[in-house]
Amino acid sequence: LLDLPENADNILVPIDNALRYIQNNNPDYLGYQQEILEAERELDKSRKSVFDASISASVGFNQVADNFGGAYSNPLRQDIVSIGLTVPVLDWGVRKGRINMAKSNLAVRKLSVQQKKQNIEQELISAVDNFNNQRRLLGSAQEVLTLANDSYRINRKRFIVGKADMSTLSF
Repeated sequence: LLDLPENADNILVPIDNALRYIQNNNPDYLGYQQEILEAERELDKSRKSVFDASISASVGFNQVADNFGGAYSNPLRQDIVSIGLTVPVLDWGVRKGRINMAKSNLAVRKLSVQQKKQNIEQELISAVDNFNNQRRLLGSAQEVLTLANDSYRINRKRFIVGKADMSTLSF
C-alpha cells in the first residue's frame, strides 16, 4: 500500500515570512545595497570635486661626478626649486557633465537593483505557492487513497463471497 506523510496539514509557509527571510539572509541583497552605496559615493565625489586644483613642488641639485657619492658632496650652487599651482578657470561644463553622469548612473543602478529584487521575490513567491499547492495536492491524494482502499476492501469482500470476479479486484 502507498503511505503518504502524516501531519502534512501543519506545513504551510507564509509568503510574508519567506520574503523576510530572503531579505535578511540572501547575500545578493547585501550586494545590491553595496551597488547603490557605490553609486551614491561616486555622485558625492563628483559634487565635491568643484575644482581639480593641484599644487606641485620640486627641488633639484645639479652636480656631476665620476661616482654616485661624489654627486652629492659639495653640490654646486645651481639649486632648482619649483612650486606650481594649477587651477582651472573654465571647464566648459565638464564638472556639470560628471555630476549628471553620476546622477544617471545612480538612477540606473537603483532601477536595476529594484528589478533584481523583484525577480528574486517573484521566484520566491512562485516557489512558496508551488510548495503550498503540493500540500493541498497531498490532501487530495490522501482522500483518493482512502477511497481506493475502501473500494478494494469492498470488492475483496464481494470476491470472497463470490459476487465479483478477478477483473474487478485488479482494477
